Amino acid sequence: MNSSDDSYKLLTSLRYDPFLRSLRWNDDKHGPSEFMLLPYHFTRLAHAASQHGWHFDASGLTQDALKAICHQAVSSHHNAAGVSAYKLRVTLSKNGVFEAEASPIPGLTADPMAVAQSTLAWEHCPDSLLSIAVDTEHTPTSLFTSTKTTQRSVYDAARIRNGVAGPHDQGGSGPTDVLLWNRDHLIMETSIFNVAFYRDSSWITPSPSTGCLPGVLRQWLLGQNLIQEPQHGPLDIGDINEGDFVLLFNGVQGCKLGRIRGTRVQ
Repeated sequence: MNSSDDSYKLLTSLRYDPFLRSLRWNDDKHGPSEFMLLPYHFTRLAHAASQHGWHFDASGLTQDALKAICHQAVSSHHNAAGVSAYKLRVTLSKNGVFEAEASPIPGLTADPMAVAQSTLAWEHCPDSLLSIAVDTEHTPTSLFTSTKTTQRSVYDAARIRNGVAGPHDQGGSGPTDVLLWNRDHLIMETSIFNVAFYRDSSWITPSPSTGCLPGVLRQWLLGQNLIQEPQHGPLDIGDINEGDFVLLFNGVQGCKLGRIRGTRVQ
């Protein structure tokens, strides 16, 4: 697929959660915010529009406009009994129009960045570790892996060939997600998370040069010096072992801890 195809839109996913207002790191220019890292989402969308060569009147492409459309999406569900938090799926079209859809999710009860902010005691890992398979094939890189769009076929294909359950499937013995790597055997990300591996007393995350998405939470973690890009060579899939811990992060779930399950590479 190429950027001349008008059938796709730019995409970002973020969390609405009143709990976020209690966390100072999530303040926006108006103060405490219930939208996770909304300024970062806006900046990424604006930059991605430029990368795709979309040139439109930017007067309506503002952070306040993004926040307003997110509020509208949440308001459409506001009377849902027992629901306080939502995943927001926001798209931006080639003609500069925002759209947002809200889906209920469990609310936060603790800081979603806590895993990255604390020194990890490996012997006291939580029972809720996510199981991460290693993809059996490489993922082709393009503008559609380095920017987030509604064109998700390479991620869907990786999930299918590695037996990753759908988002609404419960239970089962399959992996939670799949670790992607490029044709040079360099680690990129998973199908829904950016990643970091613990190396030399630091969490090391792949460089955007691998073709991975420079996610909003990745940008925040780098700015807080909680993760680093490689200083002594890229992360090679051959250096990943079964049982390795992996830090997983995105703009909806925050930071999670996972563990590598299998290392088959063809």
